[in-house]
Amino acid sequence: MFCVECGKEGKLYRGLCADCFRKKNIFITIPTNIDIEICAHCKAKKRGKGWVFSDDEDIIEESIIENIKGAKVVEDFDIHIKSEFEDENNIFARIITHAYAMGLKVQEEHETRIRIKRSVCDECSKQQGGYWEAKVQLRGSKRGLTKNEIEKAINIVDVMVSAKEKKDKGAFITKIEEIHNGLDFYFGSKSFGKAVAKKLANEFGGQVKESQKLMGRKDGKEIYRMTYAVRSLDFKVGDFLTLDKFILRLISISSNKVLLRKLDSGENITLKPGELDKSKLLGNKEIIKEMVVVSKKEKEIQVLDPDTLKTVDVILPPDIDVSGESVGIVKYDEGYFIIG
Repeated sequence: MFCVECGKEGKLYRGLCADCFRKKNIFITIPTNIDIEICAHCKAKKRGKGWVFSDDEDIIEESIIENIKGAKVVEDFDIHIKSEFEDENNIFARIITHAYAMGLKVQEEHETRIRIKRSVCDECSKQQGGYWEAKVQLRGSKRGLTKNEIEKAINIVDVMVSAKEKKDKGAFITKIEEIHNGLDFYFGSKSFGKAVAKKLANEFGGQVKESQKLMGRKDGKEIYRMTYAVRSLDFKVGDFLTLDKFILRLISISSNKVLLRKLDSGENITLKPGELDKSKLLGNKEIIKEMVVVSKKEKEIQVLDPDTLKTVDVILPPDIDVSGESVGIVKYDEGYFIIG
């Protein structure tokens, strides 16, 4: 069989030899210009009715893939892109394509210019306008929050925002208010606010209580703002307290459990936060006194009490080894307890 164009004999593709088939057809098309919309603040790219985060290389590739088309005869194709910024709003791209049609591989070269229009995405518009959907209230219990706890809470929130802001457009802080016994955080989405509340409850102890307020209707749906209240425990890590005649030190806190250490035996116990309601706070590291070790036996040591200048026998908990010339002691009533 002969090519109807050049007369060459051989396998034909729609009446044409392979060379003429390649010359007579355009297998891949791409517009001379591609217009895209980028948020001037967060760099998100508009896709349909929504916005997505992408880096520069992904934006270029996505924009070309969304606009490139293969002819009906093309079964599949792949592309290789070389691009450069002409200025901050224009990207020139050269595309090498390999199309597969009727068993033939066809290479073509194309050029396009990606033109960037700067605008503001919906979430950045909300953020700049002071929009919020969730308020997280962190409160100290009876004692209020310390300066260190306030700094810790703000740092926790900052870290969460940094980790989520590119995946969750509502993960932004509208404002932070410091009040006399705590903090109020305002967030752009209810789901992110709830996640922050759970994290703070886990770090400071206590439970999360939710409430909602109807703000209006949109597209026939009721719109609510949520408030997540987190009240911390009366105690903090490192506190010494008494409970059921035991002297305890608070080791760690979470939203549903508190780890404590019995000073007399060194045993660790786990309680629910509510089980500490009847406990009494003795203090924190300020009640630890350094006492000189006078002598040491297998299961006890003898120390010099600086207040009475008398020597006192103190039982050694199983997992504490005293090797120095002095040791930290907590004294309560007539008892002396070694701090490991």
